[in-house]
Amino acid sequence: LVVPEAAAEVEDVDSQSDNIVVHARYADKLKKELVEIVLAEGKKAVIISAADLAKKHAIVANLLKGKTVLGYDTKALVKHLWKYNIELDFTHVFDTHIAAFMVNSLTRDQSLVGLAREHLDIELEAEETTPEKLFLYECAVIERLATLCMAELNKPDAANMKSLFYSVETPSIPILAGMEDQGILLNIPYFSEMSLKLEGQISDLEQTIYGYADDEFNIASPQQLAGVLFEKLGLPAYGKKGKNGAYSTAVDVLDKLKESHPIIGCIMAYRELTKLKSTYVDPLPLMVDEHNRLHTTFNMTVAQTGRLSSADPNLQNIPVRTELGRLIREGFVADSGNVFVSADYSQFELRLAAVLAQDTDMIEAFNSDIDIHTLTASQVFGVALEDVTKDMRYQAKAVNFGILYGQTPHGLASGTGMTFAEARDFIDRYFAQ
Repeated sequence: LVVPEAAAEVEDVDSQSDNIVVHARYADKLKKELVEIVLAEGKKAVIISAADLAKKHAIVANLLKGKTVLGYDTKALVKHLWKYNIELDFTHVFDTHIAAFMVNSLTRDQSLVGLAREHLDIELEAEETTPEKLFLYECAVIERLATLCMAELNKPDAANMKSLFYSVETPSIPILAGMEDQGILLNIPYFSEMSLKLEGQISDLEQTIYGYADDEFNIASPQQLAGVLFEKLGLPAYGKKGKNGAYSTAVDVLDKLKESHPIIGCIMAYRELTKLKSTYVDPLPLMVDEHNRLHTTFNMTVAQTGRLSSADPNLQNIPVRTELGRLIREGFVADSGNVFVSADYSQFELRLAAVLAQDTDMIEAFNSDIDIHTLTASQVFGVALEDVTKDMRYQAKAVNFGILYGQTPHGLASGTGMTFAEARDFIDRYFAQ
């Protein structure tokens, strides 16, 4: 492992090498505050503070021209370089974070420390040294990782993976960085008004619940709630007692008790409202910048299937199934003169399943633009397409996607509200069709 020494000036780093390692150190976990960057070629390296970068940006930009930039998480880095008018040419960027993920997406720890341990048998955290020396050591690790990953992607049986890396994954990096940088506009007054409304509704529900219980108690405490439901009101207790000696009040238990007492519906509504308020309505406005824009991070190396995930905050799990959840989405707005566009693959996995199974009915349905969930419901329930209800379609949709992952009658029943016998019968009829 050739560890470069940070003794050079920026001008001295340039050599005949085609590759240059560009690595960054941040003051925070979210990589929002840049401390310094390092440029390394072979044994020569220079560390430039964020303050100095403003003065030397032209030299740095010139140094990177014509070179293949080796880095780790260049998506976080490029956003900072943009601030100093430094552009990376992503046709000549090799991101070891993305490449190592493609070589083995099952590696649990995708951090540089984890990848060094997994692929190079190097313990970065074990190095007892100064932050500067560790910074340079990481550069050497990035270079070694790049060499290893390039070799893996160049194997004859990895041609498709290599094509995906260079034609899809790498060009996506600056696009996603730009999306993160731009952020999404929040209607702050809308959220404030919604918070007040929810507060009033939650307060009303509390009083109703106290009325049914004939007592005030902490509704958010599972132990106190269990005492009210199963001891005071004498409702049937499902499941085993927990470590604290109280019966479960989880959502599946309350679901079974829905018809037993009107307090149950109120508790479920209370839980939904308090969760939405504390998870989305109140925190999101506190996370915006001075322009009321919210900036998420899109992760390219978290979901093992390769799809994007979103974090800090997670903008992919803003509720959509309930009416209240949809109201939260109304608080995300487009700039004046712009609109939001929603695009999605239509039943992507089912199309793959149809081809793999050579199911002529499914293939014909897709080619004829017939809604596959409506068709499934029509066939399983034995009714005409136009007579399929929303509920029938919802059950068919649940089984269409669930079946691909080996969903059991028990899983289908709990997901759709069917009885176990109905779910088993539905799956049997589904496979018959």
